[in-house]
Amino acid sequence: MTRRLIRKHLGVFMLACMICVSAQAGPDSSVADAPSTAQPTSMPASGHQAPLSVKQMRDDLAFLRAKILSQHSNPYLYTNAKTFDQLYRELDRGLDRPLDRLEFYRRAARLAASLKDGHTLVDLQIDDFEAFAKIHGVFPLQVSFIGGKLYVSAHQSAEAKLKPGTEITAINGKSTAAIVEDCQALINDVHPIYDVYARLFRELYWLSYGASPGFAIAYRNKDGSSGTTTVPAHLFPPGAFHSYEPEGLAYKFEILPSSQVGLLTINSFSPSDQFDAFIDASFATLQRGKTDALIIDIRKNGGGSGRLAQQVVSYLTEQPYQLIGAFYVKVTDDLKTLYRQATTHTDEDTRQIVMSHPSGELVDGLKDSGPVVITPVHREHVFHGKLYLLTANNTFSAAAMFAAYIKCNQLGTVVGEAPGQATNFVADAVPFTMPNSKLSFEVSFSEIHMPCEQSYYQGIRPDYPVTPSPDQLAAGKDAALDYTLKLIEQWRHSNTAR
Repeated sequence: MTRRLIRKHLGVFMLACMICVSAQAGPDSSVADAPSTAQPTSMPASGHQAPLSVKQMRDDLAFLRAKILSQHSNPYLYTNAKTFDQLYRELDRGLDRPLDRLEFYRRAARLAASLKDGHTLVDLQIDDFEAFAKIHGVFPLQVSFIGGKLYVSAHQSAEAKLKPGTEITAINGKSTAAIVEDCQALINDVHPIYDVYARLFRELYWLSYGASPGFAIAYRNKDGSSGTTTVPAHLFPPGAFHSYEPEGLAYKFEILPSSQVGLLTINSFSPSDQFDAFIDASFATLQRGKTDALIIDIRKNGGGSGRLAQQVVSYLTEQPYQLIGAFYVKVTDDLKTLYRQATTHTDEDTRQIVMSHPSGELVDGLKDSGPVVITPVHREHVFHGKLYLLTANNTFSAAAMFAAYIKCNQLGTVVGEAPGQATNFVADAVPFTMPNSKLSFEVSFSEIHMPCEQSYYQGIRPDYPVTPSPDQLAAGKDAALDYTLKLIEQWRHSNTAR
C-alpha cells in the first residue's frame, strides 16, 4: 500500500492516451550506483540485509540502462547520449565494494532521474523509511518552498526560534540548494519540483542522507537576522511520520459559508470506488443550491487517472472539447506483453497502436486522426456558473492535464502557480524489477502534447499568477484561495451593477 500511496502523491500513476494506467512491479529487474554526495550518520538506516556484491549491482545497473534505452519514447529529451553514458560509467565505476540495498538505491536512482522527465524513476524506498520511522525519530519540521527557498510551515519541536515563515538555509551543514540537488538525484523533472520535495521532505531527506539523532538548523528571520539551533529527531505516531497527505484526504467538497462559493478539493485522481459517487453528489449539491461560483483546488494533486480528470470535465461542459494535441508511443515486446495480460494496461486505443506496430517503432498515434476532441458523457448536474481552478508546482501528470483541459477549452480561470509538469511531456510506464536488488522502476513509453501552450519546459500558465509570501505562510493564510474569493466578489459585484 505504501508504494501505491507514494506514487499517487508524486504523480507517477502513469496515464495512457485517454485512461491512466498505474504501474505495478513488472517483467524484469536491475540498477546501479554512484558516490553519494552526503554521508549518512552511523545510525541504522534500514533492516539487516545481506550486502549486494559488486557484480550484482553492476548487472542491475546495466539492466536499468538497457531498459531505459529500449523502452523510453524519448530518453534524450532533456539530456543527451554523451551525458547519459558518462553518468552510467561513473556509476558503474563507483560500484567497487559491496553495498546494502538502500545505499545502492541512492546511487541507482541517479541514472533514471538524469532523464528529468518526472515519470521515469527508480521507486522511492518508502517501505524502508516507514520501517525505520516506526521505531526511530525523523526530521520534525513541516516545510514549504517559496521561490526556491525553504521555509518552516509547521514543526513538532519545542524550539521557539523555528516559527512558521522562518527560512531554513541549511540542515546539518547542507545548504538548501545542495539538498534540492540531492532530491533531484532521486526524483527529477526538467525544473525542480519544489512542492513535491516539500511534501516528501522527511522521506527524501532520510533516503538521501540516512538517519540522524538531531538536526542542526541554520535559519534566517524576516528581519534578516540569522542563527543556528539544533532540534532532536521526532518519533511520530504510527502513520503520521509521512510528509504527504493521508489517503483519507484525497478529495473534499464544501460550500464556503462566508461566500456561498463551492470549493471542490481533489488531491488525487487515483481511481477509487467512491470517486464517481462523490463527484456526482458534489455537483448535485451545487445545482440544488443554485451556487453561481465554484473553485476546484488541485494544488496538491500529483496525478492519477486521466479518466477521472475527464469525468470531472463532463460536469463542467456539455460541448465537445480538445483533449490532446499529439500522442506518441514507443512499441516494445515488453509493452506488448503488458497489453496481452490486460491487467494494468487496458486502454483500448493504446492497445491497438501497440499491437498493430512492430517493436522498436515510435508511433505517431494521431497521425491519421489529428488532435483528439471528445464529447463529454451526459450528466444531470452540469455546472453552468463561474469556474476557478487553483494550480501549483505540485499539480502534475493527470492533474496537469486537467488544468490544460480547463485552460485550453476556456472552461474556467486558472489561479496560482504553473503546474510542475510541462504541457508536452512523457508519460505512461513499463514497470520492471531489477534481478538482484529487486528494486522496482518504471520507464515512460509515451509522449503527450496538450492542445494549447505547447512547451517541453513550461506548464499551463495561470491567468492570475499567485505565489504565497513567507508572511502569509507564517500567518497560515491561503494566498491563492483568498485572491480567488476576491475575484469572485468582484465578478458578482460587476454582474449586479449591470
